[in-house]
Amino acid sequence: MSGGPPVGLAVLGALGGLKAFHSGFKDLKLERLLGGTAFSKVRSLALGSVELSGVARPGPDPVRDPIYENPCVYYHVTLREQRGSGKNERWVTLYDNESALPFFLEDDTGRILVYPGGAELYLEKTVDVRVGAFFGDAPDNRLLRFISLFPGMGGTRHLVAYIMTEKQELCVYGFAGPDFPKPQTGPTFEEEIRKLKADPERMTALDKNGDGEVDGEEWDAGVAQLRAQWEAARPPVEAPPIVIRKPQDGPLVVSDDSRGKFVEKLEWRSALKVFGGPALTLACAAYLAFSFGWFR
Repeated sequence: MSGGPPVGLAVLGALGGLKAFHSGFKDLKLERLLGGTAFSKVRSLALGSVELSGVARPGPDPVRDPIYENPCVYYHVTLREQRGSGKNERWVTLYDNESALPFFLEDDTGRILVYPGGAELYLEKTVDVRVGAFFGDAPDNRLLRFISLFPGMGGTRHLVAYIMTEKQELCVYGFAGPDFPKPQTGPTFEEEIRKLKADPERMTALDKNGDGEVDGEEWDAGVAQLRAQWEAARPPVEAPPIVIRKPQDGPLVVSDDSRGKFVEKLEWRSALKVFGGPALTLACAAYLAFSFGWFR
């Protein structure tokens, strides 16, 4: 076997090249998807796939990030720990949580509610630290306190957090459609029927002919009157507002770059991965072949 970089690094390089190639096609698909979607304003957006830019605003429910416990509009935090060594090395997830509560995206024409669940984030990381590694950053006490909440095996830990704050500029690609209908408040009609049957005075009032019994005709008339009263007392059903969420067969993308800059990044990054990934894999494979004498 010839000298040079360790064989293990060559194997990792070959696998990394394949992974980069796959990731490059994903970025290329997203770039074409965004390029084929018309940019919209909140006031004039149409139903379906949309792309919007604006600033983040707090949603109807308050959100606090789990690390600093400060108000925010969205967070996604992951904590992983390194286990094993060599061929048995792996990373185990100790914590992975994101805020599913909606926030508002506001532009100069209005604002719209965004449900961030399942979003692909192209944001600058608020936290990216390793604890226990020689090359790791030195986190402050709040990060150490959060990391220490989760028991593990004593390996190197990697904490990554995306914390979106109010007024942060965003570009959002997703599906615009009606919000999920909210459940009606107040008693149901079946509950009103049970109350009627349990009230002797009201049942007596249904006996119009005074024979001491409520016959079928009298019962139907009473139920019809009760339904009319119940429907008149209910609040009017309003059309649900339009919101942005993840489509069933596509991505929800949230980026802190402007639309043009984000698409430009996707273009050069996808090209680098699609062409550079296979080149790295071939180079590493060639090194392995020569190292093991397969071409001799």
